Amino acid sequence: VDRGMATVEDYMNSAMLKNNGSKYQVMTVSIKERPPANDIKLNIGNASIEQTDQARFLGVTLDRSLKFQQYTEELIKALHTRLKGLKLLFKNADLQTRKQLACGILKSKAQYCLPCIGHCSSGQWDRLRQVYTDMARAVLKVGRGFPAREVYTRLGWMTLDMELMFADQRLLFKIWKTGKPVDV
Repeated sequence: VDRGMATVEDYMNSAMLKNNGSKYQVMTVSIKERPPANDIKLNIGNASIEQTDQARFLGVTLDRSLKFQQYTEELIKALHTRLKGLKLLFKNADLQTRKQLACGILKSKAQYCLPCIGHCSSGQWDRLRQVYTDMARAVLKVGRGFPAREVYTRLGWMTLDMELMFADQRLLFKIWKTGKPVDV
């Protein structure tokens, strides 16, 4: 591990990049129920790297179990907030504008890292599905009594479950074509 950290430090120095140890975090990951040991001590330069139970990376909160529970909760809250704001904008907008706003502000947020969050707890998935359906109903300006299947059909949209299957299949296809996992 020390050699690896020295390699990182050498690279940073050779690329004339500032080495800010306070921005580094170390996290042990385990899919087992018992948490992994908390005794990893790493240093880069003169800075000690903090060990953490969760870390943010490219806007996604990773946790030790890689179940994305914290990120999913953050996502549900953010989607509710955005939906409330969009409903105000929807009052005077035509259908095409409402669809574009929903795609740009809500659907894109919900679909970011979908293969990761798609495997969260069933309770969280149900709440995500409900927010997604509420968004679609808001676009059509219909209430919860209107059947979800009909809402998605009228909009020409996939349900969140379909979006997840599509994202998984697209990822699998890329792995099949290239022989390795690649960014989606």
